[in-house]
Order: sequence, then C-alpha cells, then structure tokens
Amino acid sequence: MDLAMLGWAPSNSLEFDKDYAPLGYFPGRVVRKEKHLYFVLGSTGEERIVGVAGAFRHTVATTAEYPVGDWVAFEPDEVTGRGSIHAVLQRRSAFSRQAVAAAGKERKVEEQVLAANVDVVMIVSALDNARGFNVRRIERYLTLAWNSGARPVIVLNKADMAEDLDNALAEAAKIAGTTPVCAVSALRNVGIDALREHVRPGNTLVLLGSSGVGKSSLINCLAGEELMRVGDIRELDARGRHTTTWSELTVLPSGAVLIDTPGLRDVQLWANEASIEETFSEIISLSAECRFTDCRHGAEPGCAVQRAISEGSLDPCRLASYQTQIQEIRNQADVGRWMRNSDGRPARRRKRR
Repeated sequence: MDLAMLGWAPSNSLEFDKDYAPLGYFPGRVVRKEKHLYFVLGSTGEERIVGVAGAFRHTVATTAEYPVGDWVAFEPDEVTGRGSIHAVLQRRSAFSRQAVAAAGKERKVEEQVLAANVDVVMIVSALDNARGFNVRRIERYLTLAWNSGARPVIVLNKADMAEDLDNALAEAAKIAGTTPVCAVSALRNVGIDALREHVRPGNTLVLLGSSGVGKSSLINCLAGEELMRVGDIRELDARGRHTTTWSELTVLPSGAVLIDTPGLRDVQLWANEASIEETFSEIISLSAECRFTDCRHGAEPGCAVQRAISEGSLDPCRLASYQTQIQEIRNQADVGRWMRNSDGRPARRRKRR
C-alpha cells in the first residue's frame, strides 16, 4: 500500500528517515485502538496488532501523547505476528477536547486527543428534531476545530426531516463565518456531492457530532458502500443508538482517509484564545472599534459590540456564547498554571521539615 494514500506527507519522510529508519523501525498509521492494543496499517497493507514499547511508555508525560490516528515508528515481531510502537511522529494537527481524569483523590484537567493529522473536520448536526440542531454546540465544535489546525465544515444531516430547512441554514450561516455549510440527507443520498469536494486523495477527514446525527450513514454515502453499521432509531426520542464505540480510520475508495468517532455527549473546550477569534470573527472586528482596548462589552461607554446589538446587527446570544467560551479557556489556563506551580510542593515541604 502506498503510504501517501494514508496521508503520509514529505515532512513525515524527513523525520522518519532521520530518526527512526536507522534503528530498523517501520512507519505505520494507527487505524484503531482497543484498550491497550493498537491496530497499525503500514506499507505492506497488512493490519498489525501492536502494543506500546516500555521505553516509549516511560517517556510520555500525558495520555494525550499516546497514538490516536497518528503516524508511528513500530517494530514488528515476526514470531508473534504483532509488534511494538517506539515513537509517535510529529502531529501536523490534533483535534482535542478537555477531559477530566481522576487522579487519586484529586481530579486533574487533561487534554483528550480525539483525532490526529486531520485536514478537514466535519461537524455533523441533525435537523430531525430540536435537540439535534444547536448553534451554541456547533460554535464550540468550531472553536475546537480552528484550534486543531484543520479546516472545519458544518454538515446539517437529515435535511429531509427538517421542519424549516431555510431557517436552519440561515442560523448556521450566522455563526459559520468562512466555514462552508452543507445541508444533506444521508438516508436519501441528497447533497452528498457538496461533501465530496472536501474528500480528496491523501486527505484525512474526521466526523464529529452527537450520537444519532448520522455519521455512520454519511460515511457509507461517501464510500458508496456500507462500511459502517447503522443503528436503529429509538421511537421514544428519535435518537440513534451508539454504533461507533471507538475512533476508527477508514480508507475510502476515493483515496481519502476518514475517521469516525464515538458520539460526544459533552464538548469541553481545549483551545487558546486565538481559536476564539476565528469562531467569533465579527465580534473581534467590532471590538477594534470600542473606545477602550480592554472593553468587556458590558456597560462601558463607546462599546461597538453593544451598539451592534442595539442596532440588531448582532445577536446578544452570540456575545454571551463568546464570553462563556473565552472565560472557560482562561479558567483552564489558570488551572493549568496552578497545577504546574503546586506540583510536588507539599511533599518537598514535608521532606524539608
């Protein structure tokens, strides 16, 4: 198999040939993970089950450094037919969210990487009921997508079931900025051609969204065949059952690589303030016209953002969402600094005493 079909880039060749080829390792991409085992696809086209080498395990500082759709340097074991991962190549992008992991009696805020080396992030929302389409939730996905380094695309699935499709498209366009918005129906194979414009050979795409929005059905439409199992819809609330329980990488017939992820119940931000500027570009532009450079867009005189709200050109919910997100990001940064500064201090003080 040509590694370029899996998204192998010239930068990967430079890094691998310099650091890992001399050690006798082979390049491969992680296509799936189950517990502590990884399924790696290499140039032979054979999917190999590998573990993590002990030396690599001792060098990683956080769980975010473990492979998730990454390119890795692995050593095959011809006796067992398996192998071991010795290194993860440098990521060109990483889609992450904040995960709260238990650490003893404390609760530690950590980064959770959902997909790595992604070119396009398809944010999938469903139009079959009110809970499926939520612009505030899409905004949060957009911030994470811009932070990842990939290009976002908003996909409004189940357009054939929408009560007011034109209104949904208008609401999505208000928050999209330069991000494309595609209304599709995977069930009826409508609007899929607009998505195929983003499905190019060698590109890696990831589908993100809540359970039941139809990500697996979209994958089957893009592939032209049934690659993913599609769950039934519950009659009680018209929501789909979970059919994807892990992130899985699939090579489409077009030559693109697609990653399907489990449905996300919670979208906790893991981003920087620069990502906010992309998601809320109109508020950032208005802020430059405020009288005070540190304007909080509240009751300050000469606030261009509040003037736009009073004139009806800016939705007040949009400002509230911006303020919520930026506060979350700043709180996350404060917690990170506190954890770094307080790490190990009580133990050192007891030792000195």
